[in-house]
Amino acid sequence: MAYVGTLDWARETGGRLRPSDRLQLVRQAAGFYAGQLSGGLRRCLGLGNAGAHVDLSAVRVPDSALARATEAHVAAVSPPWLAAHCARSYLWASLLAERDGIAHDAELLYVACLLHDLGLTKQHEGTYDAVHCFAVEGAYAARDLATLQRWDAARRDRLAEAIALHLNVIVEVGRGPEAHLLHEGTAFDAAGIRYNDLDRATRHAVLARHPRAGSPGLKDGLVPALKRQCCSRPGSRTALLCLGGFARQVRKSPFEH
Repeated sequence: MAYVGTLDWARETGGRLRPSDRLQLVRQAAGFYAGQLSGGLRRCLGLGNAGAHVDLSAVRVPDSALARATEAHVAAVSPPWLAAHCARSYLWASLLAERDGIAHDAELLYVACLLHDLGLTKQHEGTYDAVHCFAVEGAYAARDLATLQRWDAARRDRLAEAIALHLNVIVEVGRGPEAHLLHEGTAFDAAGIRYNDLDRATRHAVLARHPRAGSPGLKDGLVPALKRQCCSRPGSRTALLCLGGFARQVRKSPFEH
């Protein structure tokens, strides 16, 4: 039985959770929240590490043919709040990679970050038959775009699997550095996960480059999109995450918008 969130799992289930998948995600959530409580307690006691300062100018934005094609596609199909979320997610992911010392394929991570929410766009939702998860739709769409740019099959699958996995509660580095960093970057931007791992100056530099405010801003755009997914796909990871309070976490994140 394939591990939840992987491409093999997506092929087996179409993105609809099985009882064993639900149990796996609940276990991940238990471990995640235990870590959050421990980290919060350490900070309250003054034992936690200070947020890292990482120079944003050191983050390289790839300019390959696929990177440029990806930027154009995202701009064409995404509302501004979603495109900005994707761009910030790459910067957060890259900064956390520097903080944590994680070597990775920058082009693959960039493309994954820009394309990870394609399944939330009108142009891509419902594109593939028997798919019940927007992350799986995004994974397949990203793989198709990489195919057009003649990426080899193994690299296309790494890209697609990173996107398919990003809705899991936890994505370990062992699942691939790009998959792990995509998860960390998107969680940072959407819900403020690991917010205190980067210092204020580093956070402000990212927000100055890609502001969160807008009509709507990220919170006012993402929360309704998640709720629509819950209604249309009650057997998905999105529905389970929101049942566990993820939409509320997005609303209550440390970011203003």
